[in-house]
Amino acid sequence: MTNPYLASIIGSRAARFFRRYVWAWRRLWLRTLSASLLVALVVYVSTPREYEAELLTLAEATVVEINDTENADAMTLGIGRRVRDDILPSYYRLLFRSRPFLMSVLQSPVVRQDAPGDTLTLYDYIREDIRYPWWSYLRMGVRMVTALPGQLLRMLSGGSSAASDSLRMVSVPDLHRYDATYTGISQLTRRENTATGVLWSRIGFEIDADKRGVLFRLRMQDPQVAAIAVDSLMRRVQDKVNESRMAKIRANLAYLEATKQEAAEAYREAQEEYAAFADRNRDLSRLDARRRLANLNTRKQLAYRAYTQRSMQVEKAKENLVRRKPILTVIQPAEVPRRAVVLWQPFVAWPLLAIAGTLGWIYMKERRFKLRLKKWKRPTIRRPRWFTR
Repeated sequence: MTNPYLASIIGSRAARFFRRYVWAWRRLWLRTLSASLLVALVVYVSTPREYEAELLTLAEATVVEINDTENADAMTLGIGRRVRDDILPSYYRLLFRSRPFLMSVLQSPVVRQDAPGDTLTLYDYIREDIRYPWWSYLRMGVRMVTALPGQLLRMLSGGSSAASDSLRMVSVPDLHRYDATYTGISQLTRRENTATGVLWSRIGFEIDADKRGVLFRLRMQDPQVAAIAVDSLMRRVQDKVNESRMAKIRANLAYLEATKQEAAEAYREAQEEYAAFADRNRDLSRLDARRRLANLNTRKQLAYRAYTQRSMQVEKAKENLVRRKPILTVIQPAEVPRRAVVLWQPFVAWPLLAIAGTLGWIYMKERRFKLRLKKWKRPTIRRPRWFTR
């Protein structure tokens, strides 16, 4: 007596699909899956091992307290305000795509694990020590071969001097123009553009909006270089945000110094006017003169109060300019990774591609979508009756 549950499973659509598209074509499945695993193994062996370093920080949400120069009442009462940063953690993705910022990170000195006494920049490490899989060089060779006719035509048309100048410019990059405060416009050379692209593809980060946590990641083929580079990346972010803060404080300081000079001039004029009027009307006892003297005294006191408040605000702005609060508080510093990153993408992508291709091929065969070649028959010539015997 058969089990009805087992019979329903065997007669289900999944079982029919398995019998028709898998078991009936088991040899084809074995060949395609074996070939895909072999290709994935070749890709895995040909790809250089990389190490990923991590650094966990907490981001500050506001700028240091500065005086509110846009509100007259706040300035009179000495009230300060806290201003948000221009570069929030949610904008770090845009910051990491900035070529000048990446060039400033490439200036950072690094030390390789196999050469502890040799210090070089991250740009030199990417240019000299980064290894790529063999198909990258093949693709580069194809591009060079396809671009060779155009270069020959430019050389024959008289562009050899310009080409030599461009090659000379490419071979000697100017890294010193890209500091943390760089915001100008410039044209990157070909090698600088390539180096920034390589660095950007190896940067990763995660943001926890509730806890204001920022996790920086950076992959390099040397574990010690990866740890030093992710720490340099965090410091460059701090320099960029801190420079934005300092620009606000410097602008506020310049405004306060200008208003301080105006308040000092107003206090000096009020003091001189009060002293001159008091000297002229010392022996007079008229009510009009006494009222005028009281008004001048009140004006002088208000001008002195405004001058003292401006002076205190200038000193506080100078203190904020010197005192730098942390932008990113390091919770877990960067450590030299011990194990390489597991490369699992080839073992997933190639088998999935093989499964999709095999299913498509079997479906086409089952639906009889075949390419049939027509047989060309030789035409026969029928003779007339009078030629026949």
